[in-house]
Amino acid sequence: MKKLLILIIIFAVLVLGYWVYQDSEIKKEKEVKQLIDDAHQSLNITDSHSNKFISNNEIKAFPVHSSNRFIAKSSEL
Repeated sequence: MKKLLILIIIFAVLVLGYWVYQDSEIKKEKEVKQLIDDAHQSLNITDSHSNKFISNNEIKAFPVHSSNRFIAKSSEL
């Protein structure tokens, strides 16, 4: 009986840990998407002003490692 109870507790801890991990990854992904959307919106606002010139040459975002982190890379850096 004790062994079964111990196994159930270990399984519950593992499931809870995985759920917390997935939740944090989803939150990180949403935050990155929000930052990218904000950046695009600010670029659109600055591009709409005809008296300012901003070069926007192929800015790319790509994942780093296996996580959901992104780095913007410009061809003129």
